[in-house]
Amino acid sequence: MTVKRRKRRLTTRDLIVFHAKGLTDREIADNLGISTSTVSGRRKKLGLELNRHKPKVTAKKIIALHKKGLTDTEIADELDMPLGTLGTYRRKLGLELNRHKSKITDQEIIALHKKGLTDREIADEIGAGYTTINAYRLRLGLEPNKYH
Repeated sequence: MTVKRRKRRLTTRDLIVFHAKGLTDREIADNLGISTSTVSGRRKKLGLELNRHKPKVTAKKIIALHKKGLTDTEIADELDMPLGTLGTYRRKLGLELNRHKSKITDQEIIALHKKGLTDREIADEIGAGYTTINAYRLRLGLEPNKYH
């Protein structure tokens, strides 16, 4: 059972206090349990400027981490931002997607295949996904090994 949060009424005093603290329309609305458009409309009528947060993330930070070879996931974790947002920033900056090189070698797959291991056993041995090993095996032209 979900409990509905009771909406508060937006008073001019509340709006002025929250606005003076630097809260955005979204933050004020979330605090009071009302819609953002209600806050925005009242703020405009009172002649208050829109509060905007300065971005915590700069292009310099993203570029520096990207040059270090970090993936989007690693950069997003480092900067404490959503992965999708980071991807948008990266594309706008014209940066290519960094990918980690596979640590799986053809020789390793062939050697384990020659020992008679199945795709699943090879995947467990290497620490990779079954479908990844299956794709490697097919690309290498190796027949599937049967379970013992």
